[in-house]
Amino acid sequence: VLSKCDLISEEEIDNLLEITSASEVWSREQHRNSLLPTNFEDGTPEQRRLEKRRRSRQRLTDSICQLLDDYTMVSYCSLNIQDEDSMDNLLGIIDNMIQYGEDLDVRGAEQDDDVGENPYDSIFNS
Repeated sequence: VLSKCDLISEEEIDNLLEITSASEVWSREQHRNSLLPTNFEDGTPEQRRLEKRRRSRQRLTDSICQLLDDYTMVSYCSLNIQDEDSMDNLLGIIDNMIQYGEDLDVRGAEQDDDVGENPYDSIFNS
């Protein structure tokens, strides 16, 4: 769920919702959060340490992203608290995901036409 969509423009929301893969999200995040974009030796010792740790986990993160993409386990939905349709859409998606209401019986499905009559009346009244 992409929350706080009331704080950004519709165009930015549409750009974010166009992303269809976890790998694309990860690559955008890497591009935006790269601590040392050009040279590993530049920067403070803390930045070098963080960059080294980020690079060492790159293969694991790429593998997880590939797994998510292979089984289409990622999708995005926007939430704008000022838009009632946005909240209804999100609630519908959540209900569908947790299968809310699928195990409930339909009302009136087991009711007979002769409501109020006891089937044992004919046995005991004879």
